[in-house]
Amino acid sequence: MKQASAIAVTASVTLVFPFVAGAQVGDYQVVDLSTTLPDAPPSYGLAINESGDVAGETRTAFGFPLEVVLFAGSDASATPADNRIVYGVSGDGTIIGTRTANPLAWALVDGEYVCVPGPEWCLPFYLYADKRTYAINEAGVFTGTVSPEPETGSWPPFLPGAELFTGFIDEFGMPQIERLGMFNDAITIGRGINSAGDVVGSYGISSQDEPFLYRNGTFHELPTLGKTYNWPVAINDAQTAAGFVSLLQTPPGPGQTVGALWNVADVNQITLETIGQFEDSTSTRLLDINDDGLAVGFAVKVDGSIQLWKKPIVWTASTGIINANDLLPPDSGWTILSVSEVNNTGQIAATATFNGSTSKAVRLDPAVAFSVTGDLNNDGIVNVSDLLILMSSFGPCPAHWPADMTNDNHV
Repeated sequence: MKQASAIAVTASVTLVFPFVAGAQVGDYQVVDLSTTLPDAPPSYGLAINESGDVAGETRTAFGFPLEVVLFAGSDASATPADNRIVYGVSGDGTIIGTRTANPLAWALVDGEYVCVPGPEWCLPFYLYADKRTYAINEAGVFTGTVSPEPETGSWPPFLPGAELFTGFIDEFGMPQIERLGMFNDAITIGRGINSAGDVVGSYGISSQDEPFLYRNGTFHELPTLGKTYNWPVAINDAQTAAGFVSLLQTPPGPGQTVGALWNVADVNQITLETIGQFEDSTSTRLLDINDDGLAVGFAVKVDGSIQLWKKPIVWTASTGIINANDLLPPDSGWTILSVSEVNNTGQIAATATFNGSTSKAVRLDPAVAFSVTGDLNNDGIVNVSDLLILMSSFGPCPAHWPADMTNDNHV
């Protein structure tokens, strides 16, 4: 393990968040996590917990995973990846994910890989069994999908299909899982889990995936636009799920979806909201959402099989979609490539470059605490000082300027 200080570069832009009444988040910082790695290989920030610890990977120049990395404070601990892809990190630093070749679910605990759902599933007999983990909550409960088991003593040791499961790593470092079954007798995959244990995911076959919520022992269908490829991939403790729904009936490519939000507070009145497209994108997708309603994801434009551009996005109900790079001043030198997860303090796990560098794992930090709307100098009081700031700012202004409380680029 190499120890070094992470570098914080302050951004000078304000993003107004409506989800805390009148709340406002000020200057964002880019915290360069790659400084804690020896030799600075290409690195990627992929998941974040409530403490701001980021899980990610280092990769080769061709994109193959080299190491699974936990960036915690000023330290980085790296473990050889062996084609493992990171999908989440818990409050105690347990990292989960799936190995790409012959899907293998795993958890990384104190630098040691644990095979999920159990050690025997890493044996050759289970080579072609389905076993994947996609999400973990702060308490360390994870979810995914696994091949059903036959009766004891039957052969082969697993059955066709895949069922939903949840699990955790016990005090002895062993996985304990609960099989939750298949929804409508179809392959059922858990993709997001909150602190209450609610799970969202998809079920179906041949890319005809329908979204579901699993709560208190019962599956619930989620609404769609009537098409056939729909994934909720995250659910917060405010009972909002985030992901995407398909715009076309046939199995779509990357340019045929729209970011989606499901309100699942009442299972008898579940609603769907879509976020629309960004600029001239052909697809938007949401990857995570925090309890305050800040969501992160990406927008992409494709022409046939050709990707023309892909941009990281953040979304709130009042601001709509914003390019994550707009959180940074134009001369910062940073270019955000992707945003993956967001925690409840607004910290974002991301990947960026600095002045044309190789990819770097970074964390985007809101540098100013929440304040009352109108408190333009963030001193906790709305008074004549704030009025003077407002008056001195009259006229056109940059996007998300502090005095532009209506976000119309004009004070």
